[in-house]
Amino acid sequence: SSGRSCVLTPRGQLEVCACDVSSASGLCIEVTERAMPTIRHTRVHDGAAAGLWFRTGSGGVVDGNEIMGNGWSGVQISEGSNPTLVRNFIHDNKSAGVISFNCGRGVAMHNDISTNGKGGVQVRSGACPELRANRIFDERSFGIWVYERGLGHFEDNEIVDNAWSGFQVEEGSAPTVIGNRLSGNRSAGIVVYNRGSGTYEWNDISANGRCGVQIKSGSAPCFRFNRIHHEKQAGVLTAEDGTGMLEDNDIFDNQWSGVQTEGPSDPLLRRNRIHHNGGAGFIAYQNGSGKLEANHIYDNKKYGVQSKTGGHPTVRSNHIHDKTYGIYLTESGAGVFENNRIHSMSTARQGAGAGIYVSADCSPVLNNNEGA
Repeated sequence: SSGRSCVLTPRGQLEVCACDVSSASGLCIEVTERAMPTIRHTRVHDGAAAGLWFRTGSGGVVDGNEIMGNGWSGVQISEGSNPTLVRNFIHDNKSAGVISFNCGRGVAMHNDISTNGKGGVQVRSGACPELRANRIFDERSFGIWVYERGLGHFEDNEIVDNAWSGFQVEEGSAPTVIGNRLSGNRSAGIVVYNRGSGTYEWNDISANGRCGVQIKSGSAPCFRFNRIHHEKQAGVLTAEDGTGMLEDNDIFDNQWSGVQTEGPSDPLLRRNRIHHNGGAGFIAYQNGSGKLEANHIYDNKKYGVQSKTGGHPTVRSNHIHDKTYGIYLTESGAGVFENNRIHSMSTARQGAGAGIYVSADCSPVLNNNEGA
């Protein structure tokens, strides 16, 4: 084709099957105005613009196609359009594999999305797609990027071996992310950045190049029931006014600390298991804080809870069981430590309580901690 679109479907229910579609000057396939085509077993490739663009409330089914080598994204969905993408191989497009934007929707299931120039999936400007059971791998940047107040539901996807973060959320975006596996990404598993939020539950986050989870720049997500483990740095890092909630997670076997908070940031940790990490279970430093309630912190290599360089967490009603000190404060570390049950094999400084070390330059509040 040398026109705007090789195939234009403005209405009706066209069926495209076992075709080869490309465009030297524009879109390969354009679907508009509530059209509902079915596109199966077709190669959609080497378009000067997008492979497929669903616009202005259109829909349809895209099943079992190869979508590759297009100058924009492989599939674009906008303006309330809601196609279903199933079992496609979407790869080597110059922008994203799939992008939903300007209040686009879309359902994507069982697709393989790989080696695209600007991420496997992008969601932005109020879009709200649903992605289930897709493989998003070997991308040249992010696996999934949600920004500009993007939404969406992401469940049971495999997001692995991408060049940047597996899942990045920013700019007021709030996706729901459930039951995904994020592993082997060169940066963090999940980054929530620049006032991002969202709900993240039952994900398995492991063996990424940096932290499992980063929460930064005024972001406030909720992480529940996740496994965050075997990371090359910390399990979770909060920084730059990052807050949010970490609740009922299992955070273990990370090379650095289980949870690190650096200032100013103030997450809430409740009922987590934080154990067998290479540093402390939890560390607050450089004026970081955080609220810890009813966590089980045990068998970490250094300390259960550490505060230094102006760190000032509030630590109440936790069970802390570590081989060295349960609570360890140095370098002007501070905080409030109350009603914790501390098991430790180390001898504390006189007056601090069993399993608690406080250096002379620290002035914490210590009340009713029970040593065993």
